[in-house]
Amino acid sequence: MRVSMQVVRWRGAVIVPLALLMAPAQAQVALAISLRPPSFARFGDQVALTVTVRDLQGQPMALEDVTLTRTDTGGVTTGGTDAEGRARFTVRHDRDGVTSYEYTVRCRDTERTVSVPVVAPTPPEAPGPDPRESATAFLLTAPGTEPPAEVLADPALLDAIRQGLTALGESLRATGLFRAALTGSAWGLFVDGEGRRLGLAEAGLVEEIPGGVFVRTVEAQWFHLPADAQYQLTIEGRGAGFATLTLIAPDPAGLALQRFEDIPLDLGSRASASISGCNAHAVLTAAGLVPPAVAGVIDLSSPAWTGAGQVPEAPPPAVPADLPAEMQPVPLAEDSVLERALFCTGEDAQGELIDVGTVFPVGTRQVGLHLRIHQAPPGTELHLTWMHEGDVLHRQLIETEGTGRTLTYLRAVNHPQLWEGNYAVIIKQGERHIGTLNFAVR
Repeated sequence: MRVSMQVVRWRGAVIVPLALLMAPAQAQVALAISLRPPSFARFGDQVALTVTVRDLQGQPMALEDVTLTRTDTGGVTTGGTDAEGRARFTVRHDRDGVTSYEYTVRCRDTERTVSVPVVAPTPPEAPGPDPRESATAFLLTAPGTEPPAEVLADPALLDAIRQGLTALGESLRATGLFRAALTGSAWGLFVDGEGRRLGLAEAGLVEEIPGGVFVRTVEAQWFHLPADAQYQLTIEGRGAGFATLTLIAPDPAGLALQRFEDIPLDLGSRASASISGCNAHAVLTAAGLVPPAVAGVIDLSSPAWTGAGQVPEAPPPAVPADLPAEMQPVPLAEDSVLERALFCTGEDAQGELIDVGTVFPVGTRQVGLHLRIHQAPPGTELHLTWMHEGDVLHRQLIETEGTGRTLTYLRAVNHPQLWEGNYAVIIKQGERHIGTLNFAVR
């Protein structure tokens, strides 16, 4: 098995290597286009579209202008290729009732047409409740922070909700975000301390807050925002009725939950809330203050979630005592630019990490390393050395500055899966060793 990695040049954004679908060679250049994910599932979903430009001898072409034209609107976006010949674009599902989006990619005199379909999410193959859907329903509707009687009476549903809430908490901790959900006939717009916005306004969708993500689903409008900032939220009524605001943040025991119910609204009326530390004291409306109907911590370690007298089983240790000296774990240096580093198997369309942990089952094809970077000076270099059972698999350079996050992968190449055994990633900031992280496949 060979493991292939790429040099990542990052400026405060998540960069994920993508598999390429090669296009036939054409007149002056050959264009290869990849999509990740390959389709839209819900309104607001994004797809990363990567164009690789090569000459007729198959060599990547840097500093080439690439244009992406959306067929239905005629909107044109221009990008440039990097040293590997890649130009990256992001496209969005932003029209109701559309079954696919058509785009034309052009570089020099060569054009390619690409279609991004809208495909309904595939239901889970295994019987039983889906953890993510069950957890979402609980967060939006539960009367408190503990499971209600009907959930306690259904062990399968209780376990699904617990799994979904646990995964959400791990993802929020890894990314440094909190979530807000708004239901009802209303628009939500968050504004941070520098006047940058995220949400819906008269002009349409606004996404100005770095690291912020807006997703609209059947259930709610979802806002993903950096947790270490203060915000002013404006809720604008789109009709007569009531809205509900839910705030979800990571907590050492599980998840902190606040829900403001029965926020009265009319067409054009507004309500507001000041949010600091992922919390709000009340929602201000024309009729007065609306206090939280639910406020507390969902303690996923308590008997209500684990069963009376039961203690969750600890995962098997990922680091055996007989590791080679160079693979022994070293905690991240507190004064380094890395605030957090987690292993996972990927991320979903909403940017949430999947299968966060340190032990992965046999058959795993890839393991990702998610890094949260804080106030990196310009020109900061992170050197990663990936090892397996004492052997060096690959060396990688990440150039970074500022605050943000990045996700890079170790993938099996010319082999159906990653080898079994113990792995380590040695991380240096410049010449300084700032940590050694471990995971295992078994």
